[in-house]
Amino acid sequence: MKIILFSHVIDIGCGMDITHEQTELLESSGLLDACTEARFNLHFSKNNYRWLCDRWKHRRNVYLQTYNESYKEWYEATTELSIQDYVQKNQGEYYICHITHKGASHGPGGHQNWRKYMQYWNIECWKDCVEKLDEGYRSEEHTSELQSLRHLVCRLLLEKK
Repeated sequence: MKIILFSHVIDIGCGMDITHEQTELLESSGLLDACTEARFNLHFSKNNYRWLCDRWKHRRNVYLQTYNESYKEWYEATTELSIQDYVQKNQGEYYICHITHKGASHGPGGHQNWRKYMQYWNIECWKDCVEKLDEGYRSEEHTSELQSLRHLVCRLLLEKK
């Protein structure tokens, strides 16, 4: 099954620290290599992401899209619209994994904890998540039908309908 990754990346608050952390996790977990496509929506300054462009310039499966300050009020809408557009234009069977910098502009607390769970289950344990989806578990984005923490692994993965 193909895996298409979408990531909403920001350079405000502690966003760059999160970008470095998630970059390391994506590479060390093997998820970046396993993705058919990895699409990163970078907000806001292209200069802040030069290191990432250089790091991944040899990867044919990585696509980087930069959005300037004029998109600041869009929050994650740019990435959500990218996902919708992809699903509408692409037929076939694939999983979509959506990761985010949720909590980057907030202090310690709920958003930060949510992001840590998301990183653990959807990046570090991505193979378990795909296995559960292959077994028939389903989840819709931003919901928590799968109440068991073990099955939270599937929370942000969607199967194309």
